[in-house]
Amino acid sequence: MTRHRDVAHFAGESDNVGGSSQKGSGLVIRIAFVAIAFAVFITACGGSDSEVAGTVATTAPPADAPVVTAAPATTAPSAGVEAPELAGTSWSVTNYTMESGNLTNVLGGTEVTIVFGSDGTVSGFTGCNDYTATYQVEGPYDGFEEGVRDPNDGQTISIGSITVTEKACDSPGFVMEQEGEHLANLAGAARWFISRGNLILRSEDTVIEAAPAG
Repeated sequence: MTRHRDVAHFAGESDNVGGSSQKGSGLVIRIAFVAIAFAVFITACGGSDSEVAGTVATTAPPADAPVVTAAPATTAPSAGVEAPELAGTSWSVTNYTMESGNLTNVLGGTEVTIVFGSDGTVSGFTGCNDYTATYQVEGPYDGFEEGVRDPNDGQTISIGSITVTEKACDSPGFVMEQEGEHLANLAGAARWFISRGNLILRSEDTVIEAAPAG
């Protein structure tokens, strides 16, 4: 009987050992399964083997995240200066530039004048005939800066239809051509400003320069 008890005792111990072994094997299998599942998850998310091994990766912002950039510095537009008084002034043209770009001096022995009235009229003499028209200035006045050609220099000016007397002149030579060129430049004037005391009337392609009438 004692021997049977010993055999049963050892059999019980064997069963305990076997059970422990089975429990240990199950734990190992579960750990292995979890590790494999984690590796598969990392790989599916774009991870690498080094990340699976424990390497810490930095997190990039989402592709659709808004990009914040610093606003560029802005420069406030320069304020217009007070416009000189044009009404009530008289000028004597010294030279003019046609669309061809040729600078032409007023013919010797002739005088070409421009007079801006306080009543909104502009009149003058071409060297042969008298003329009259209306004029209007508007908008801010941008002061002229020496050495800098700015299409916005000065102030906007518009000249109305010009009425001219019909006297014919033949002396000096080219005086009628001078008249036609002056009237064309005056009619097309779009900006005016004062430069070194002289009046400048100009369009995109033409210029009239006149000194104060003495």
